[in-house]
Amino acid sequence: SIGLIEIGPARSLIARPSIPVDAGPRELIVADLDQDGRDGIVTVNQAGNSLSVALNISTTTLAIDASSVLPVDATGELPRSITAGDFDDDADTDLAVLADGLVLLFRNDLTFENNDPAM
Repeated sequence: SIGLIEIGPARSLIARPSIPVDAGPRELIVADLDQDGRDGIVTVNQAGNSLSVALNISTTTLAIDASSVLPVDATGELPRSITAGDFDDDADTDLAVLADGLVLLFRNDLTFENNDPAM
């Protein structure tokens, strides 16, 4: 899991509930993955060879309902980095993962199955 600490008024630190993720989180991004106006968190988990997707369910603070683990196992290459964008021009936020020289595209249909990178 990853711990969250919010910087509050007068720079006070406020502990928030941890987010469950797979083994070895290496990098994270923040993006609105379900088009609800709230940003969630996606981590690249190198030791787990996976992504963890945590959707935000709060409008006032970060509150995670659950975290889903997506395997990055198409090639056996370890995930290194991630970015988000609308790569297939359908108005949904997709994920692109750099895995040892390959770019794996996860098209957003809210399941983020590892799709064929050819578009």
